[in-house]
Amino acid sequence: RHRSADLYGHPFKKKSIEDSRGYYLMLDDSMILRVVKLFLASQLTRGELRLIGVGRGDSGTTVLHKTLCNMGIRSQHEEANCNFPSRKTTFNSTGLLALYTAFKALRKKVFTKSSDVIKMSDIVQLKYLITQYSSAPEAFAVHDTPVPFLLSSFIRASPYALVVHMIRSPARAWVLSRFRSGHGNHDIICSERFFAALDDPFDIISCLTLGNEHNLSFADTFMSMLHLNSTQPNLVVKAYEKYVWKVRKLVQPSHLFEFDLWRCAMLQNTTRCDTNAVLRPELTAFLKNVNNNSVLPMALPLT
Repeated sequence: RHRSADLYGHPFKKKSIEDSRGYYLMLDDSMILRVVKLFLASQLTRGELRLIGVGRGDSGTTVLHKTLCNMGIRSQHEEANCNFPSRKTTFNSTGLLALYTAFKALRKKVFTKSSDVIKMSDIVQLKYLITQYSSAPEAFAVHDTPVPFLLSSFIRASPYALVVHMIRSPARAWVLSRFRSGHGNHDIICSERFFAALDDPFDIISCLTLGNEHNLSFADTFMSMLHLNSTQPNLVVKAYEKYVWKVRKLVQPSHLFEFDLWRCAMLQNTTRCDTNAVLRPELTAFLKNVNNNSVLPMALPLT
């Protein structure tokens, strides 16, 4: 107990993050505890991630990324990035590749109907990788997969970041677009048994936690969104609606920017929204209006 108390005590304030990690690794050699200690040690520094794009795929995340790039803001959308201080910055050097790889490994277990029982280490590893990426010096703005599947954890790791949510309404329009592009065939979602217990069925950390508590396998805890859409399409629509409301619940209104490209096009009476005329000035105004020096985190208390 005295060891965990030391984490926030005076002696640790003088230690560098590297020293803290080394200290924790000497305490115990078990794999799970090593990951836990690395995760706790990484909490000692405030993350550099300043903007989290929480829009789900096929909602305009690429448009947002390109808009930020044109505004001169450092941004990363999966493997694409812009405005980084060094040309040597890559998908791998920022730490996002490690997180994306772990997410794909989990997704593979779902699609292969793995009978492996979910362990606490599966959860801790993802949380640790999120914290590592969020605290990377190169990180600034991030969008798209796997961010929307790890919403709450990204917000916990970077409580001072701003949140930009590209949405598509009505929800059924997003579902149709997701499958029309073929991307919906690769998405995973929590099993129907957990829908009532979750305010975000796409949240894989919460889903893993429930699976671990009930000693379930990956196959029993998750399902493919394609399968759910073929049997109960209304549940997929409901899941997206719950996701949109979860974002609004987690983030203070002053730190949340929502934008619907399709509604923008409809109001302009065009087939495509003029982002330079609408999205860019509105996003610029949002960024200017936010008091970045506020001592209050952008996230509302998480329960």
